[in-house]
Amino acid sequence: MSTSFQVGPLLGVGSFGSVYQATLCRPHGLRQAVALKVLRPDLPSPIIRRFRDEARLLALLQHASIVRVFELGSLPDGCWFVAMEHIEGVDLQWASEQLGPLPPALVWHLGVRVACALDYAWTHRPADGEPLRIEHRDIKPPNILITPRGDVRVLDFGLARARFPAREARTEVGGAFGTLPYMSPDRWTGLDDPSNDIFALGTTLAELLSGFHATGDPSFAKQQVWRDRCLDEAERLVGPDAAGLLREMCSPKIKLRPPAAEVRERLRALRGPPEAILPWLQSAIPLLVSARTLKQGPLSNRRIRPDSPRVTQPTAEPETPPAAPPELTPPAPSSERDEPLTPTHTGPARRLATPLAATLGLLAASLVVNVALVMLVAFLALW
Repeated sequence: MSTSFQVGPLLGVGSFGSVYQATLCRPHGLRQAVALKVLRPDLPSPIIRRFRDEARLLALLQHASIVRVFELGSLPDGCWFVAMEHIEGVDLQWASEQLGPLPPALVWHLGVRVACALDYAWTHRPADGEPLRIEHRDIKPPNILITPRGDVRVLDFGLARARFPAREARTEVGGAFGTLPYMSPDRWTGLDDPSNDIFALGTTLAELLSGFHATGDPSFAKQQVWRDRCLDEAERLVGPDAAGLLREMCSPKIKLRPPAAEVRERLRALRGPPEAILPWLQSAIPLLVSARTLKQGPLSNRRIRPDSPRVTQPTAEPETPPAAPPELTPPAPSSERDEPLTPTHTGPARRLATPLAATLGLLAASLVVNVALVMLVAFLALW
């Protein structure tokens, strides 16, 4: 028996191919839910080699905060595919666009998990090999997923710089790889260093705290103005001590940026007990997933604003806030939308309450009319 796939619905279409929800069918009845990424057949050879390298690289990384790869191969028509871990969550760009500024406790949690992944990727030593020394080179909100359980996954190692024997494509050095708003001055000039990923992570966390989204302006000076604005807003929200760490991470000087292991520990101290954010995640992420899936549905035109989690300091018995149902509120009216949208409540209690109230109202009105008629008839008879 050979490996096969049962392909399900289309999850998304990118510039290089499509992603499907699928089931990986292995011999002896083993089944596993996966995300099946299939490349377009007309892509040039360098992109295909880099795609295969990314799959091999991810197969070497077995970490809780890095997406896993299960299968790499080609279809009968020559298209290459990779079967990856299917994550029931949303990326941080979508979450930030829908929610605006994210709660500090959640942002610190995200930073802890991504810093863990970066430290592991840089220091991990495969069996009988040297450390991989992986630089992701494209840390940004769309490449980080969060699930309702608080699991975090770093995606897209397609631009990563690493050392491993099975690599096909030459590791490019001396080029400005990455996404402009999250690139350090060193990366803009083509200098590779693991601290560049720390710079990108600091920028990402400041953006998520402030809710000020990046633009695609090609000017480094304008990107720095946007970054400073995010850092200033973050300082206003979380105080100078916490924002000071972000400013260190976003320092223009390599030597001033703390290593990933230090970032992890300092953010862990800021985060407090991770259980505090679970009620918020369990309320918010399913709504965000629905809004992402139903792009033309009622949630797509509204911001989803669940109650923020309470930030508590670690104690012997940390207090967990009660779960509160997310509230859907409309965004401010814009030039494209003259009237604000009416919030839509999707809970089963609200769906049942409306028709039940209408029914009771009709019965009450009918009773009043009947009593009035009886009294009128009695009055006329006595008259």
